[in-house]
Amino acid sequence: KIIKNQNSKTFRRDVERMRRWLRIFLFFNRKLRRVGNPVALLNHVADYTTRELDLRNEIKGAEELEEIKYEISKNFPMDLLRFPKYWSELSNEDVLVSEFIEGKSLEDGIEEKSLTWDTLLQLFRIHGAYLFGIGTFHGDLHPGNCIIDNEGKFVFIDNGAICHAPSKVNLSLFQFFEHLSANNFKEAFDSLLGLSDSPLTSNNLDNYYKEMNKIYDGFENQSVGEKSLTRIMMQTVQAAVEKAGADFGEEAFPIIRALMYLDGLVLRTHPDVKLIESMGPYLEEFRLGLNLNEKISELKV
Repeated sequence: KIIKNQNSKTFRRDVERMRRWLRIFLFFNRKLRRVGNPVALLNHVADYTTRELDLRNEIKGAEELEEIKYEISKNFPMDLLRFPKYWSELSNEDVLVSEFIEGKSLEDGIEEKSLTWDTLLQLFRIHGAYLFGIGTFHGDLHPGNCIIDNEGKFVFIDNGAICHAPSKVNLSLFQFFEHLSANNFKEAFDSLLGLSDSPLTSNNLDNYYKEMNKIYDGFENQSVGEKSLTRIMMQTVQAAVEKAGADFGEEAFPIIRALMYLDGLVLRTHPDVKLIESMGPYLEEFRLGLNLNEKISELKV
């Protein structure tokens, strides 16, 4: 894998130009700052993309994720996941030398209509453990960045953009989806507010609950094709900001984006399934196998 130096310079110039325009726009529309400050989000995108422009970060990222896999393997084995073999002594900022993975990407599977629902659930189990249980995860796991090799194992590639979420973010989202999968909507709505950077007043919550109940009306009976996770998460964040006065920082953006990738994958392959309901057993496994009870208790202290 080789990166042309000119691409890096062009990208950095374009990002700086976009930053200037966003600062001007936010000066006149300050309300947007509460929904993941767009400048901060641009900084996040610029950061992980810039890291990917140094190909040595792919080796570091894979090593970090593999170390996590090893650390949790006793109580949460992930035998279906592996990472490419790299030759660091032959690699540098612009050139990466790794093994050639024999297999097919998830994108290939989508086009061939060969991805089974069980395969996608196994991917959620693996990726979800990093997202919800650890808070350190592959930040750009789109269908082209995951290969199923000839032995049936998932191989994460392009590991240069590793994201780290604060415990408040990944554990609040874990509880949100756990309650949602069990149709405990009030508890789910409360868990989501744990993401807010600023304290909330009870005066705003009645309108928030009313709006959220409207958004999630009939949700438990709807498939991904009828109401996608991406669409409902956008409505959810909007309701929390506008009705409850929540202030979501940019830390939540990488996990939400990762979940949107999964949602898009399901939408393109199995639109008739109920994604959140199917997540339930795996969320329970995260709680038990990744010691989330203790982590959540520490978060509340």
